[in-house]
Amino acid sequence: MLLLYKHMLRNVHDAVSYAGVHQGATTGRTRHPWPSSCPFLPLRCGDPLRRQVQNDEKWLWGLVFTPLWVLDTILVLMLCIWPLLPVNVARGDPLSNCKWDWLFQALFFVLFQVTLCLKLDGADLSWTAVFGPLFAFQAVSTGRALHKIIPTQYEHWSKVKKPGSTCGNVGWAIYLLMQEALWWSLWLLVSMRLDRQMDMSWWVVLSPLFGICVFWFYASTRTAYALNNDPEEKAYEQAFSR
Repeated sequence: MLLLYKHMLRNVHDAVSYAGVHQGATTGRTRHPWPSSCPFLPLRCGDPLRRQVQNDEKWLWGLVFTPLWVLDTILVLMLCIWPLLPVNVARGDPLSNCKWDWLFQALFFVLFQVTLCLKLDGADLSWTAVFGPLFAFQAVSTGRALHKIIPTQYEHWSKVKKPGSTCGNVGWAIYLLMQEALWWSLWLLVSMRLDRQMDMSWWVVLSPLFGICVFWFYASTRTAYALNNDPEEKAYEQAFSR
């Protein structure tokens, strides 16, 4: 879906850009190829952001974030529809198959975007308050990591050769908790730096992000093995991921 969206946006941009440049060459002046009444204006997510940063026009940040609202809506709807897929309904209670942790994280992330827009539009909020929903987001992630450390859960993840699970239960716990510690450090340092509670270089503030990238690179070099060989369920999972 994302690839199709990018392809459509690229085609539209190329078409109207060529039209604007061609008209500028024939009339002696360049005309902006995107009139304000253009039906594809919501797709031009970069233009409101550019104008806002350059102070050419005053846009509400909620409008600038419109593409993110669309993606958030799609994500939340997909998480709500997931238990209603036939493969999950066949297992019994659909609510038992709901990804509650993912759903709560998605809602907390949307709330973070709302508080961020309010702050950028001039609301009297500290950056710590703005990052509050993100702390709740991370708390859910930490809870999920702690649940994965339980021996019964570790047995499952070790069978599928999840990255970090091949070094024993203790190594698996260290692998997960180190990532959570890096994420918590990142959000706390960024919020404190923006609130001017400390005066540190941004290289130091963002240093946990470098560690997170190392974990991501390590995980990308490892491949988990699926235990389920049901072709029908795999087909549903592939269709959902697309």
